[in-house]
Amino acid sequence: MIVYIEVIIGVVVGLVTSWLLNIVKRPSNRVWQRRTEVLGIAMGVLGAISATQFVSYGPQFVGCSVIPAAVGGIVLTIVVLFTGKSWFSI
Repeated sequence: MIVYIEVIIGVVVGLVTSWLLNIVKRPSNRVWQRRTEVLGIAMGVLGAISATQFVSYGPQFVGCSVIPAAVGGIVLTIVVLFTGKSWFSI
């Protein structure tokens, strides 16, 4: 059950972060916009899961540390999408 909460937090955080980064730097077409959203969701999930594995701090929700999951998802999504948009013109 704990892994499912991490995945849900990661999906939400990754989607919101990729949506915001698409507003800041708009992709050239609709296909690239969808690719950045999918990449944002994937990186949000990976960031949330890895952060809760390394750090167990803050409030618990069904055995999942909420703050590290949210921060890990945001940080990994921003790093990957920002470098992708800067270097590879995603």
